[in-house]
Amino acid sequence: MKRLYILRHAKAENPTSGGEDRERALAGKGKQDTRHMRDLLHKEVWGNGSPPDLVLCSDARRTRETWEILRSGPDFSPKSNPDRTLHMSFEKDLYLADLSTLTRRIRRTEDTIQALLLIGHNPGLQDLVLQLTTGTISPARAQVAESFPTAAFAALHFPITTWKNICTTPAELAYLLTPASRS
Repeated sequence: MKRLYILRHAKAENPTSGGEDRERALAGKGKQDTRHMRDLLHKEVWGNGSPPDLVLCSDARRTRETWEILRSGPDFSPKSNPDRTLHMSFEKDLYLADLSTLTRRIRRTEDTIQALLLIGHNPGLQDLVLQLTTGTISPARAQVAESFPTAAFAALHFPITTWKNICTTPAELAYLLTPASRS
């Protein structure tokens, strides 16, 4: 089984006139929401020994800052996981990536990776969750169809052995967590 974790960056500062969108930092609320999500993910998802093996992150400042806060948690500590190797990649092509770009990038993932965390932007991430869960009906999927807010997290489980097959079988939307989720 392959696990795909999808995390939208947290709330960013409002754009400034003349400022580059790629360089927008996290707002105070975004930092707070990311810390909450880090703790919630540890308790609900990764604390049972299933954190990601690979993190693919847009190179935008707000996604990098989201990752930096997330990785400060116990699930990514070398002391907590001495036998685990975490691979990390900041990728220019993931900045505001659309569904097609995201799907192509996931399919290029090495099959030795069992759990992949993708940190990026909407609407691409919302479209990805909906596409990969096509044919499934659940309250969580209906919620994603309505909204995938900043700092939203989705965990998709696939009954496959190779990442090349992510679009061949609908995934199970195992978790949907947002900053409004309370532990």
